Amino acid sequence: MKKIIFTLAAIGGVMIGAAMIGAKDRAINKGAEIILINGGKARDIHFPHRRHQDSLSDCKICHDLFPAEAGSITELKAQGKLKKNR
Repeated sequence: MKKIIFTLAAIGGVMIGAAMIGAKDRAINKGAEIILINGGKARDIHFPHRRHQDSLSDCKICHDLFPAEAGSITELKAQGKLKKNR
């Protein structure tokens, strides 16, 4: 009986520890503070990513349209899916 209780307590401790580490990693990894977007002939664009994160409560507002991966804007431009707004 003691062995079962010890095993369950150990498993619970590992699960709690993993959850705490995962929560810490999610809180820390907020992406780049500034994202540099190649603006072509005009100039590069410094997008204030962290400021937008602080203002918006839901990252999906943007990341349903723009993948949360480095280089995704460049890839969308190359595919012709992202064009200049005049």
